[in-house]
Amino acid sequence: MLFLDTYHRPVIKQIDAQQIVSFHQLGYFDTIENLLNRLEKKLAKIQTYKTTKHYFLGMFDNLNKDLATISSEVYQKKEPLEKDLIVLKRNIDFITRMKINLISFIKE
Repeated sequence: MLFLDTYHRPVIKQIDAQQIVSFHQLGYFDTIENLLNRLEKKLAKIQTYKTTKHYFLGMFDNLNKDLATISSEVYQKKEPLEKDLIVLKRNIDFITRMKINLISFIKE
C-alpha cells in the first residue's frame, strides 16, 4: 500500500480510486490475516497426523475434510485478492513498473 501511495500514476480511474480507498479502510487486511491464522491452525492440526503411529478408523476421512475446507477457503479468497492486486499493479506509474519487471527478470 505504501508503495502504491508513493509511486501512483498521475491519473487514477474513479472505479480504481474507490477500490484503493477501500484498501486503506480500517480492517481491510484483518480479514486476510484472520484467514491466514485460521489456515495455519488447521495446517498445524494436519501436521499432527504425521507423528501419529496408530491410525484410527476415519482418520483419513477427517484429513480429507480438513484439506477440502482449507482448499475451499483459499479458493474463495484467491479471486478477490487477485483482482485487488491487478488494481494495485495497474495504478503504479510506468517507470516504477518497468523497474519492478526488470528486477524480477534479473532475479530469474
